[in-house]
Amino acid sequence: MKTVFSSSDKMSVAPAIESKIRRVVHAIGKQEKTRGTVTVVWAANETVRKLNRRFRRIDRTTDVLSFPIGENGIVPRQGLPRVVGDVIIAVPQAIRQAPRFHNKPPQEFLRLAVHGVYHLLGYDHHRAAEAAEMKKREAWAMRQ
Repeated sequence: MKTVFSSSDKMSVAPAIESKIRRVVHAIGKQEKTRGTVTVVWAANETVRKLNRRFRRIDRTTDVLSFPIGENGIVPRQGLPRVVGDVIIAVPQAIRQAPRFHNKPPQEFLRLAVHGVYHLLGYDHHRAAEAAEMKKREAWAMRQ
């Protein structure tokens, strides 16, 4: 899979972090036998809170939101690249919570991007078995 980065609210991260995320998302695509483009958007907490309220009806900031496009997150259109979906990461929230996950901010940005990509691919963590499978895949991706 290909990764494109976008910035909302003048949020950004170091190019080295984006480069690592790009490599890991590509590895996930190969492992999952999935092609397409994922957009990672760096956003402010308030933007993520508004999206969370609008689409999930939860009025608080969260660390990452995923918006798949089409059935199974992929829309093949003749002549157009396949799009998997968007991963929106709340930069200040990620920085704030990094120590709780024993991460520095760069690792937390990667962890959230990986988590969001697996959601785009249809993985979830609402049930114990699903959570275990998603966690296993995320751990694999973080080692790439």
